[in-house]
Formats: sequence, structure tokens, C-alpha cells
Amino acid sequence: MQAIAKEMNFSETTFVLPSERPATDARLRIFTPSTELPLAGHPTIGSTFALARTGLIAAGCERFVFGLGAGPVPVSLTWRRTDGGDELAFAWMAQLDPTFDPPSENARGAAAILGLSETAVTITGLPVQVVSCGMP
Repeated sequence: MQAIAKEMNFSETTFVLPSERPATDARLRIFTPSTELPLAGHPTIGSTFALARTGLIAAGCERFVFGLGAGPVPVSLTWRRTDGGDELAFAWMAQLDPTFDPPSENARGAAAILGLSETAVTITGLPVQVVSCGMP
């Protein structure tokens, strides 16, 4: 899968596989040209539309759960009736609950990574820390 993603050279390439866990409908693996991602929103929603368009998600289905590297991610679906039948109109995914790493004392390093001045990072008075909803 990684070799295919590298050859395609898209920002993300998804692979839909049979479910590996109870309470999920399919396994979704997401790759960039260089690595696998545990979670990414745009590829998840895009894959939802592709599966609905091909009929692999049945018209009228209200919820589809992907098994991602970060865990199960439910996607809620809204359909609309057209002359050609029902089509997916809107999909939104539930984010995983956030996790918080301990605050970092290295505001200067964080600012450098972000290409900002140290003041731009410290002026808020908020801690510098990694927060993740599946992708740190």
C-alpha cells in the first residue's frame, strides 16, 4: 500500500479493507507518499463519498464506522433524493476525544518549528503542548 501511495504521489491515498473489529463497517488505511497516517479527516470523508457513490455504502444509511489506525471513527450521513436516486449530500465524522501531552517549556523551539516569533507563541499565556484527536 505504501508503494502504491508513493507511486500515486497524492497527498493522501486510502485503501478500504474488510472490517477487522466489531462495531466497524470497514477498515480504512490512509497513506501519504512517505508514511501511513492513523487518522485524517479529508481522506475519511472523501472515501465515504466514494463508497456511497459506488453503492458500497447503501443509500439511506445514516451511520458508517471506519476502523482507522487511531480507532473507530463514526461518520454520520445525510442523503438527498435526485432523479437518479438517492445520493450522499453531506457527511461528518466524529473526532476522537482529545489527549493532551504535558506542557513544554520550550516556547522558543515551538515558535521556530512554526516559523513564528517567540512572542507570537507566548503572548496568549496558554501552554505549548501537543494535543491530539488521533493525529498528534
